[in-house]
Amino acid sequence: MKKLAVCAAMLSLVACGGGYDDIDSSRPGGGIGSTVTNPDNNGDNGNNGGNDNNQFSDWKYGSQTEGNNTFSTRATVFSDNTFTVPTEPDFQKRVSVEVQRTAIATGGIAETVTINTVEPVKCTPSCDVVIRFDGVTSRYRMTQASDGVLKPLDKVVEDRLFNQFTTAKEAIVTLPFMSLPQPFEAKFNIKNYDVSKMRLTVEETTAP
Repeated sequence: MKKLAVCAAMLSLVACGGGYDDIDSSRPGGGIGSTVTNPDNNGDNGNNGGNDNNQFSDWKYGSQTEGNNTFSTRATVFSDNTFTVPTEPDFQKRVSVEVQRTAIATGGIAETVTINTVEPVKCTPSCDVVIRFDGVTSRYRMTQASDGVLKPLDKVVEDRLFNQFTTAKEAIVTLPFMSLPQPFEAKFNIKNYDVSKMRLTVEETTAP
């Protein structure tokens, strides 16, 4: 009788349509053969139940090489927020900042900062751009090198901005767009800038 009871139990599982496979696949995260998506790097590892820009940096890195030498590196970060202009109401635009390190012919290294505003700003030929780094507000003299491209006016300002963008955790850049009635505050998560990805490996050579 016991053997008959066990067989009946097994047959009932099969007859119900899948048995253990269905039970396993109904578990959180799926079961055997299911695909589990890894958490996004911009998340908070489940600590706060959503995106937490304080946990991860948004920097994207790139470099230019020649042979075994890396002679130029760059790190780019895009603003967390977007803006629209009246002429393109359905198009979301995003500001970006690029910092670059380049080996120069004299043997030194040039460190530059570029703010790509996408849209022209009220900065002709130069203007004071208000930037708040980690809650501290300062003005930086910049020039609009071309429509939608801001660069520091001189090396002193450039050095200050390069240092701030690569050491602070957050930056808020106030941009007076020509197409908007009010300035736009572009917010950047710049925490955890990785200096190891910005190292140059140019071999120095000397004449005999």
